Amino acid sequence: MSGTAPHRTLEADPRRPQPRPAAEADGELQDRFQDRLQDRLEDRLHDRPRDRLQDQPRYAGRLVVTGASGFLGRNLTRAFRSHALVGAAGGLRAPLIEDLGPVTEPACFDLRDPHATSRWIEAMAPDAVLHLGGNKNVRFCEEHPAEAEAVNIDGTRNVARACRRVGAKLVYLSTDLVFDGETGGYDEQSAPRPTTVYGRTKLAGEDLTLASDGRALVCRTGGVYGADSPLLGWLGGELGAGRRVDAFQDVVSSPTSADDLAAFLDLALAADASGILHAVGPAAVSRYEWFGTFAAVFGYDRGLVTPAVAGLRRRELLLARNVSLDGRRTAGQLGHQAASPRAGFERLRRAQLALPSARGVQ
Repeated sequence: MSGTAPHRTLEADPRRPQPRPAAEADGELQDRFQDRLQDRLEDRLHDRPRDRLQDQPRYAGRLVVTGASGFLGRNLTRAFRSHALVGAAGGLRAPLIEDLGPVTEPACFDLRDPHATSRWIEAMAPDAVLHLGGNKNVRFCEEHPAEAEAVNIDGTRNVARACRRVGAKLVYLSTDLVFDGETGGYDEQSAPRPTTVYGRTKLAGEDLTLASDGRALVCRTGGVYGADSPLLGWLGGELGAGRRVDAFQDVVSSPTSADDLAAFLDLALAADASGILHAVGPAAVSRYEWFGTFAAVFGYDRGLVTPAVAGLRRRELLLARNVSLDGRRTAGQLGHQAASPRAGFERLRRAQLALPSARGVQ
């Protein structure tokens, strides 16, 4: 496998209508004017973007999601419930009914099985496949490379072939770990150089996706957080019990709200974007800063988050120095500005208070 992926640019089909601007307060929308005005005021107060998917779906095609039973899959499946989400599949278990939309058919199959993968995608007859499935456990992949390759590479190849057969657009979710993490600030044109088995298998998945169809899209992201986040659940449990948490100052990424990732994907699908995009939060943040912000927003003792240095232990812990992504080009072309970590946590906290099932901390 090559150490670099082809440099692709984010393109939009000019024949497709661009996302229309927010509706003016006239006619039938007069009764909603005050609510929208209040929303805008709150957005400014909390330094956060509007939630585009709650306003209205942008993408109108038939959509299916793989990997829908994991943390990220559950968040994105919930975000796309109001779309024509016709199928959601998990690898180890079927997605939960509570996460699905009214027309969504749940399924469970092994992506490594080309026949099962093909049968499901052909039966769903989607216009687009959002491929989240795979093994994301970096430690497991490092210790079991053959298994990681089977699901992350062979599984992606099976999905790509099935998409090609039915004429569906493939959207592949990738990772900041396709980069070496030495400098940070990687943009869509930066040369990938993964240092882990997981990163190498994801880069191979990118190559397969981009080679499968000129319309295919690779979406890199990193540091995703949202409802039911295992990391935030653990962190909240530790801080809630009054235990100190060492947080590395020399481990940096671009924390990204799952809601913002969903908005990026929705807009990209609507624009029929292709190539590579970086759908991430706007700031490069250390683990120490991120944990501290979480503690402050959720009412924990911020003093329990103590600064630490990973140093030479990064290799043993499979952590990168700085895998922050530069998403300014993607944000500008799609017209969406992601939330800062504080704003994202504020939004998550409000959702948690308003809806018990939208848990950010368990």
